[in-house]
Amino acid sequence: MPEEQQELDLGFVRMHARRGDYLTSVEAAEAIHRSGEASRQARLVFSCLVQMPNHQGTNKEIADMFSINYHMVARRIPDLRKIGMVKALDEKRNGCMVWEAIIG
Repeated sequence: MPEEQQELDLGFVRMHARRGDYLTSVEAAEAIHRSGEASRQARLVFSCLVQMPNHQGTNKEIADMFSINYHMVARRIPDLRKIGMVKALDEKRNGCMVWEAIIG
């Protein structure tokens, strides 16, 4: 992965906790952001998607191919979409949205 992508600024921690969430959920969202874990997970998911055929896959395909947690993939894909690193295609596989890594 290029050096400039080593640190993803996912500076939208509030997206991970909704207004009506319990305080513990808000604290957990802030902690995962502050610790850099959300960024690390996003880099991992992006790296996996880049390695998929045509740089495309569903959350399930990514999780299955790389033996990573489906829910982690499903949480990080919207983060990557928000910062312009993945896009949704007008295609579904087995009822699931297909994502494509934006490279270059």
